[in-house]
Amino acid sequence: MTTAAIPRYMPMQSTHVPQLASVLPSLVSGTWSEDALLAMQQANHQLRVLESGSQVIGFAEFVLVVDECQIFNIAITLGWQQQGLGKLLLRCLLAEAVHKGMREAVLEVRESNVAARKLYEQSGFVRTGLRPRYYPPLPGDSTHEAAILYSCPLSL
Repeated sequence: MTTAAIPRYMPMQSTHVPQLASVLPSLVSGTWSEDALLAMQQANHQLRVLESGSQVIGFAEFVLVVDECQIFNIAITLGWQQQGLGKLLLRCLLAEAVHKGMREAVLEVRESNVAARKLYEQSGFVRTGLRPRYYPPLPGDSTHEAAILYSCPLSL
């Protein structure tokens, strides 16, 4: 990677919204229209991107509640996956949470999402619970999957 290509972690800007609305539906379930992204931002969701040049290559969504960081989504765009960028994005997000006084990070992940579970476990998250049949079936499947709950203490 050249110096110009070093990814930058930053808050989502209005210029990122069209790109995110275009790529997120193929990466993360949910509603990712431009209006939905702007509404999340106005509802105090923290939306962050990893940017390389002017291209968005990663996305994170979380909220800060008292002293807890609740992580909702982390995604790396196709073509940029399997390069350690998910780990970088998570590390940046957790550093920001610590800087803002958070003492714990929590999240839930689809049981079949082995790559995400590995990332979280390697990053210090510990499994704290299970919500059976929590997630709706993925396209082409009829199985409601469990959500695995994780938490990670954050040091100030």
